Amino acid sequence: MITILSKFKSKCAGCGEVIHKGTVILYDRIEKKAYHDNVECLKGVEHHAPDYFDMAYEDDCARMCGL
Repeated sequence: MITILSKFKSKCAGCGEVIHKGTVILYDRIEKKAYHDNVECLKGVEHHAPDYFDMAYEDDCARMCGL
């Protein structure tokens, strides 16, 4: 999940309440769902690790930095 500002009015996938444009939200890019930025709305939600947590990626970055 990433934290972003909502670009339009939508509905929270956790509580079902309105998310207003410009509100700070948590967005699940895999499930393509938006949530209010609070613990209550995220209860029972499976959190997906971002794509970029990959050892090969980290190794490539270390090599490019000369480490």
